[in-house]
Amino acid sequence: MSLPASISRLPSYTPSSPPPSYFPDPTNGEQRIYASGRIRSRPTGIYTKKSSGITVALTEQDSSKPFYDRQGIVNGFILAEDRKAISEVQIELIGEMDLSVPEYGAGNVTLFQNVHTLWKLSSESDQPSSRSNICPNTIPFACIFPLTFVSNAKDPTSARNSLPPSLDISFLGTLSASVKYLLKVRVIYERYPPFHLWNRVKTTSLSLNYYPRSRPPYPLNLGPDLFTDLKIAPEEWHQTISVVKSNREDVVSSVDCHLFVPSLRIYGLADTIPVHIGLTGCPRSLRHFLYSPDSDELRAKNLSNPGSLMSVQIIRQVCVKVDGIKAVRSTVIGEGKVREVPPHIDEFVQLEYDEERVTLHWEGEVRCFETTTLGGFSTSHLSLKDFIILRVNPVSTDSGFSSHQVEVSIKLVTDSAGIDF
Repeated sequence: MSLPASISRLPSYTPSSPPPSYFPDPTNGEQRIYASGRIRSRPTGIYTKKSSGITVALTEQDSSKPFYDRQGIVNGFILAEDRKAISEVQIELIGEMDLSVPEYGAGNVTLFQNVHTLWKLSSESDQPSSRSNICPNTIPFACIFPLTFVSNAKDPTSARNSLPPSLDISFLGTLSASVKYLLKVRVIYERYPPFHLWNRVKTTSLSLNYYPRSRPPYPLNLGPDLFTDLKIAPEEWHQTISVVKSNREDVVSSVDCHLFVPSLRIYGLADTIPVHIGLTGCPRSLRHFLYSPDSDELRAKNLSNPGSLMSVQIIRQVCVKVDGIKAVRSTVIGEGKVREVPPHIDEFVQLEYDEERVTLHWEGEVRCFETTTLGGFSTSHLSLKDFIILRVNPVSTDSGFSSHQVEVSIKLVTDSAGIDF
């Protein structure tokens, strides 16, 4: 049987060329768009505490402080003295929030309280002192941090909030807040002598640091030139427009202020956050806002030091609620710098005509202080909320303008994008 002509005329094939060589780092003409971070190795040490004849050891920890992530598992073991007299061993994982507003009072919120019995003397044994009823030399345990807590313990149907991190915040004379997590170990001994009314109990407590980590869903993929990047990819920026109102509209008109930050508005504590600022108005208004008409010295100072015209900060707002009373305080947790972007100011403000509106540009960066270690969060009783604050200041009190402030709400998280936990 002969093959069809279409099959007999199939073209010949040659082996494919080998795949190109790949390198871990970019070569000429290439750039790294995104790189996944390496997984951090877990601690392998043991944290121990000995008190009242009880030794508690926490595994997978550094020797200095025990830290736990979101839904972290507290693993360890217990050793107790006088094992023959022990009748019961318990552990209790506790979360507490203490709030205080001196003018109105204080409050305590129990986030959770989980008790576990690790070992108990059998009441049915005919020989309480037998080897099978002696407390083991080493008692292992494992308990887990819950993901959420009930905002109102008296109402189980109330809203659930994520567990806040361990913290201790105080504003002298105004408000204070602390969140603490404890592991309590309780060893109960048989009544001795037998006619005593109460069992002898020994207790020891360990402070645990709860530090839930999170990161942005993707990194800040922005180019080195913010002004160009703003034109090419405007969707990557969040714009806030506000009006710097004139106090003398008959002399100078108002100026529009544009603040741009990366559109995601979720940033890691170590991220450098780019910002872009634009002031739009007629040349006459910009002259009054940016320069002192009677002082060349002050004018030169502001040209060389944009920071005297505007400043960028990260502000953290701490909100505490006690018995329905809300107290709010703010603190600076980050600073930034801005610089002028060409075309320079002189090319516009010295124009003679005032009909056409023009825009002056600045760019810069802002980041958190290294001492900032907590991300933002919100619960029914306590919240940490963060903002990028731009302050724009006229150089003269006779300018016809007042100082202007722009706020952009952001969310700060513990890690940068690409960091694997």
